[in-house]
Amino acid sequence: MVISLKKSTIPYPPWGTRELWIEANSTLHYIIKNHHKELQKTRAIAERLHAEYQLLFPAIENLSATTCPKCKNPCCLHAKPYFDFRDLIYLHLTNKQLPEMQTIADSSDQCRYITPTGCSLNRSQRPWICTWYICPSQLTIITTESSTTSLQIPLMISKTKKMRYKLEKIFLQSVS
Repeated sequence: MVISLKKSTIPYPPWGTRELWIEANSTLHYIIKNHHKELQKTRAIAERLHAEYQLLFPAIENLSATTCPKCKNPCCLHAKPYFDFRDLIYLHLTNKQLPEMQTIADSSDQCRYITPTGCSLNRSQRPWICTWYICPSQLTIITTESSTTSLQIPLMISKTKKMRYKLEKIFLQSVS
């Protein structure tokens, strides 16, 4: 018996074209608008997640300011970040301005929001991967520095990851 492994039909990244990006966000907007009452708990989770992000973002920004300008091979230039479903739920439920398009249209692309001076998106508008990824240089600082903030970064990232999973789960239950 021969087993054939078919190439995945799931597009990478999701919503990589302008049309798909607009359709996905329009659909999500419609669902949220038409399930306003059912999404109260989900909105509360999104707001708590936003509060957690506000605690985490300054620490990440300080860490990035220390490491990124000196980096000879910045992750942002070769990474393939993209907005996932949880990112979109968060952006919609917290009324953040949506970026014009997905970060990349194809796996061979460079992020369209990277500029010579860094990301053109506010931290709260970026895909979550752009915040939770800690490069080796940043990890060295976190593990060798004894400041309370540095020691809390991994815990804060872990907590927000769990909240994002919960956000998606409760959202799907609420609109099902």
